[in-house]
Amino acid sequence: MQQTAPPPPPTALPSFSILLRLRDNPPKKFKVKANTSFATVFEAFFQNNLELDRRKTTFKFDGDRVVATQTPGALGMEDDDVIDVS
Repeated sequence: MQQTAPPPPPTALPSFSILLRLRDNPPKKFKVKANTSFATVFEAFFQNNLELDRRKTTFKFDGDRVVATQTPGALGMEDDDVIDVS
């Protein structure tokens, strides 16, 4: 009986940085992976910006609204891409 080799372990996705820019403030850098949910990123952003109303805050990448269920990989984001917050 011929034995087959076990499948290789899954490779970890590389991390990269995205920037969230709130109006005229300096952008905040977040390290993410391509499959990181924006819900995680947005929660961290709000923890550092407690004065923002979550219901009225919008996030846009290349002019398109970003929602919490999306991921950087789904949007084709690359290192140091910027999400505008308003």
